[in-house]
Amino acid sequence: MPYVMVPVPEEHVLKVMATVLRLAARQSHDEPPKGWDQQAVTEFFGKANGPTRGLLSFLAHSQRAGNECIPPDIANALQLETSEVSGLLGPLNREFRRANRVPLLESRVHPETSRTGRTLKRRRLMMGEENARMVRAAEQALRQVEPGQLTGRAR
Repeated sequence: MPYVMVPVPEEHVLKVMATVLRLAARQSHDEPPKGWDQQAVTEFFGKANGPTRGLLSFLAHSQRAGNECIPPDIANALQLETSEVSGLLGPLNREFRRANRVPLLESRVHPETSRTGRTLKRRRLMMGEENARMVRAAEQALRQVEPGQLTGRAR
């Protein structure tokens, strides 16, 4: 691979080097993101922290799979603050991109009009049936290995 010399002002060298390293660490976008299989979901779920597992399990529940859920309902069920649910999405999406995987869940923002006529943006989360089935199987496998493993946060 040939090298290219690029002049960079001295005061920007560290910033440019950090950017180059970050870009080099990314996987090539030439190949499309991979789908999920049971082994990959089980491994991902096993490595996830408690609140992330809680979010995935909540969306994968057989009554909610394929249906849109709003962050306040998820937060209430997991005993989290609504902002914490939104805070889980960024790292989760970065991990999906880093692994070059399609997201396990869908996050959409829908515009709604309030009673006062203002346009509000409401986030809705949903997990497809197939991904939900794999997450439920991963949750079951984790329970067998780590009985009593909690999801979400106890208050």
